[in-house]
Amino acid sequence: LRSLLSAEVAQGQNLRVQTQVSANPLLRLMGCINYALKYPYGCTEQRSSTLMPWLLHAELSPICSEMQSKSALQVQQVVDETINTLFSRQCEDGGLSYWSGEDSSCLWASAHAAMVLTIAEERGFAVPEHRMEALRDYLRRVDEQSDDEDLSAYTRYSIAYALHDEAA
Repeated sequence: LRSLLSAEVAQGQNLRVQTQVSANPLLRLMGCINYALKYPYGCTEQRSSTLMPWLLHAELSPICSEMQSKSALQVQQVVDETINTLFSRQCEDGGLSYWSGEDSSCLWASAHAAMVLTIAEERGFAVPEHRMEALRDYLRRVDEQSDDEDLSAYTRYSIAYALHDEAA
């Protein structure tokens, strides 16, 4: 094994290697999951992305040490707080701002958040219906007013997912 390591590492006296083996393909995502759980900024995109692993807690906790120690109540609290934070950024037009305190919607962040919030609904978490409908109305208006070339593929996908394919 030492022959596979760089000279600096191989010379170390306290060399330690950790290996994980699993039949679960999600193990390959563990580093990404742990990174997403600790995003350093609080923008709408990162708050939405951080919510995803919590929505998949049951599936991810067997392979993610960060999630193994969390109870169902703790997961619910994180999900509720994140949903409330996202909707605290809702603008008059129904979209979400990129940062708290802004008064203009950010389309791609709104689309990404809407997709994640739709997944939260599908997984049985409480998402305020009137706020979600306002967000979906915003996305419908944007979709109707935009040419296909105006929106990125991911934004288009996110809108379609949040609108249950009625838009795309």
